[in-house]
Amino acid sequence: MTLTLEQTARSSAFNLALGYLTALFNHTPEMIRQCQDIPIYLGSLIPAMKSAARFF
Repeated sequence: MTLTLEQTARSSAFNLALGYLTALFNHTPEMIRQCQDIPIYLGSLIPAMKSAARFF
């Protein structure tokens, strides 16, 4: 996921500043794996995934 974002991003915030976080979640949703991106975004990713899981 990280390589795909780096290679295809058109925004300099993504491909130069590495301003993103990639992670895999299961159906619960619990995080299974976090890549070595900027972990500060983790604070918003987990609640966002829980909200998306409740919606769907």
